[in-house]
Amino acid sequence: MKRIINFVFALVLVVPGVLVAQSFGISQDQVQVDVRPAVIQPNFPVTFDVVSYSTDINRAYVAYYVDGVLVQDGIGLKNFSVDAPAVGQNMNVEIRVRTTGQGTVTKTYNIRPAQVDLLYEATNSYAPAMYQGKKLPAHQGGVRMVAIPYFIDSEGRRLSSDSLIYNWSIDGNPQVDSSGFGRDILEFEGPEYYRDRRVSVEVTNVDGNLVAEREIALPTYEPVIRFYRENPLWGTEFSAAITADSPLRLSAAETTIRSVPFFVSDASLYDVVDYQWTMNGAPTQVYGNRNLFNLRVPTSGSGTAQIELEIDHQQKLLQIAHSVFTVVFGTETDTGTTINTSGSNFFGSSN
Repeated sequence: MKRIINFVFALVLVVPGVLVAQSFGISQDQVQVDVRPAVIQPNFPVTFDVVSYSTDINRAYVAYYVDGVLVQDGIGLKNFSVDAPAVGQNMNVEIRVRTTGQGTVTKTYNIRPAQVDLLYEATNSYAPAMYQGKKLPAHQGGVRMVAIPYFIDSEGRRLSSDSLIYNWSIDGNPQVDSSGFGRDILEFEGPEYYRDRRVSVEVTNVDGNLVAEREIALPTYEPVIRFYRENPLWGTEFSAAITADSPLRLSAAETTIRSVPFFVSDASLYDVVDYQWTMNGAPTQVYGNRNLFNLRVPTSGSGTAQIELEIDHQQKLLQIAHSVFTVVFGTETDTGTTINTSGSNFFGSSN
């Protein structure tokens, strides 16, 4: 009877010993892989870093497979980089870590990148109707930002922009009220002096397995004043601006100059923009259409005059612009002669 009892106790001691030996095998959770960047861009490098606090990766054999093909392997090979595929394409990355005496761990990653572009326009920036350039947002001007996503599902279909989720931020501050399902447009006020406004968006599909983000820096823009001659037959001569480097030679008895305040917010509403004209430093009152300036040539004499205009937005205090041009008149050009501002025949302020 005593021998049977001893045998039973010996059996109990051996079984736990076997269990303890099996518990030394490494698990999936004991090997981590850091994938950078967090949001993968199409055709950009993706880096995989193998980390473990339970085994020595420097002694482990690590192999990297891309779409089933062995690309790189070696002892202690903890880092691997590969270019992500294009939008809509799929890539499988498999990482096998064979430790010393603790078994093998396999990690698998599916890479299917998406992309989003950002376009912006000024919502209340002024420019002439025939202006072919881009209207720029001046300081404190209104801006509309539009996100254009390129999301391809597993069946090769492009997802519509209104079926995605948008999270907007301005200068790192989440725009909660403007974010959400189908919110692909953000409207905000442009940057102030000497600052860029950083606007970013993160776009995801409903399942959360497709992610794209984009950030742009919106610079500051100064309003610009340009002067053009008014032709009595075909209107404003926008093809040739009058600048400080190209003096205006007056040939007709009377010439009308139009000032165009490019990129000033709501400049077509004359009650929000203050026009201050001066001639040779003396303030000049303009009646009626304040962006038109009439010049009358004196009956005799010759000389030059400097015409200046400063505009100030009454509501957007940072929107200020200044410009100047020179007028040359008379049959003989005498650059040393300046027009007498009190002459009634030279300058007319009415329209």
